[in-house]
Amino acid sequence: MPACYFEFGMNEVDADMARGGKTPVSAATLGMAGAILVIALGARLFELDGQPMWLDEVFTARRSARDLPDLIHHALIHHHSPLFFLLEHGMMMILPGTFGLRLLPAIAGAVCAPLVFAIGRAAGLRSGAVLAG
Repeated sequence: MPACYFEFGMNEVDADMARGGKTPVSAATLGMAGAILVIALGARLFELDGQPMWLDEVFTARRSARDLPDLIHHALIHHHSPLFFLLEHGMMMILPGTFGLRLLPAIAGAVCAPLVFAIGRAAGLRSGAVLAG
């Protein structure tokens, strides 16, 4: 490795990144991200249908219950992307009720936790990454 990388205070990982290389992800980091995902998913799924529906969930349920052409038309005239309501429509057909309505947003939120962890790790905030995840 050229000495010039060390003159600027870079370690070997920073030097590899400066050359355009990719740093391998350790098994411990993948395990930590997996554990964060499992904890986040468990926290979101625990008694997912235990509370009454909020007003926005009632509106989502009503929109998602429409037939597909009407669902798309209604979403577009009210300036909403129809993709979420289409996904909810499919989810409600598989799992009707409050649990099915809340499952897709719960999964999306749980997936964000390890992503925040990865961003923290990439920024060099090792302990903060775990707390953020």
